Amino acid sequence: MNREERAKQFQPFDALKGLQEELRRREMRVLAEKKRLLSEEEEERLSRRLCRLRKGDWVEFSYYDRGFYRTGEGRVLTLDRENGLLRLEGKTLSLQDLYRLRSGREKHF
Repeated sequence: MNREERAKQFQPFDALKGLQEELRRREMRVLAEKKRLLSEEEEERLSRRLCRLRKGDWVEFSYYDRGFYRTGEGRVLTLDRENGLLRLEGKTLSLQDLYRLRSGREKHF
């Protein structure tokens, strides 16, 4: 028996092809959250913070993405109010999905 044939004996056997992938998909649906609505006060606070943003500011943010709240940080490139986008180095966020924002001129607040 050559090496390749022998190696096949030790490969994992998946009797139910696709089962693990489907279980992962179902788990993600169960874990997913509905998008939370901001109160008027929270919207106003977020709007004030957006108004104070300048190019080069370092920000920490939370945003809603396909059923989950994610966090990140980065340097501001532009704030495009017309299209509702906040462009950061390596990331573009929709202002509609933005949940929290903390900014400062330096990386460390």
